[in-house]
Amino acid sequence: MVKPIDGNHGRGVFINLYTQQEIEAAYAVAIDEGSEVLVERHIIGDEHRLLVVGNKVVAAAKGETVWVTGDGKHTVLELIQIQINSDPRRGTAEEHPLNPVRIDSAVELELARQKLTGASIPALDQKVLIQSNGNVAFDVTDLVHPEVASQVALAARVVGLEIAGVDLVAQDISKPLDEQNAAIVEVNAGPGLLMHLKPASGKPQPVGKEIANHLFPPGTDFRIPVVGVCGARGKTPVAEMIAHFLRLTNLYVGLSCSKGLFFGHRSIQKSNAANWENARRTLLNRAVEAAVIENNIYPC
Repeated sequence: MVKPIDGNHGRGVFINLYTQQEIEAAYAVAIDEGSEVLVERHIIGDEHRLLVVGNKVVAAAKGETVWVTGDGKHTVLELIQIQINSDPRRGTAEEHPLNPVRIDSAVELELARQKLTGASIPALDQKVLIQSNGNVAFDVTDLVHPEVASQVALAARVVGLEIAGVDLVAQDISKPLDEQNAAIVEVNAGPGLLMHLKPASGKPQPVGKEIANHLFPPGTDFRIPVVGVCGARGKTPVAEMIAHFLRLTNLYVGLSCSKGLFFGHRSIQKSNAANWENARRTLLNRAVEAAVIENNIYPC
């Protein structure tokens, strides 16, 4: 398997490569999609994307290969338009769960492996593989084996993510991974949600609600003490003194003042003046239990 080290949406990913010529051709495409290229052992199975929120899997989607069937009359390019891109689920807008298929370098390589081009006319009933990956939009949430869900949630925790999209390749998502030589291949910090909110087939999953409930559990009071310090002179010592006394109550204090940004007793960033960005970072930090913010606005 060949893929860019920092690509996305399955672009530049080639699987099931057998010859040096195929690997070199795949590399030439993959390097254009990223800064470096990974060469990995191929895992037999379908690609899946599982969304982890907290310590549990809340949604799962499966990818499907894309084929056309020859009729002895139309070229591969024409068959793609007739049999694939005519699907109303495909489009470039955000509400479309599937993207249109175009003859790019990846598709050309896939066709070359079958001794075909976009201008070839497949024989009647001849199956032609167009895409091996990149169509993860078919909901399989209810099929995920509990052991698979546990391993996927663990993978997200290992890399320190509370919300993650975990890619794995498996022949049957309803069976444990070790029974089918399946494997986790990626953990993504910025997972897409459309495949779960509006799958090409299957039941939509309320992933937005799951994320909101995890970040802001119902019934929890998220209000924290916020102290603002302003004036003509002496603001910084006052802000530091207030933060010190708050720390004595065993609170994790965020302090934004003219000396910089502080979380607890740790200096995060030094500065020569109070600024809006440090104040914003203080309020965005979920670990902060009390905030002290100095500003340069004089009271009226």
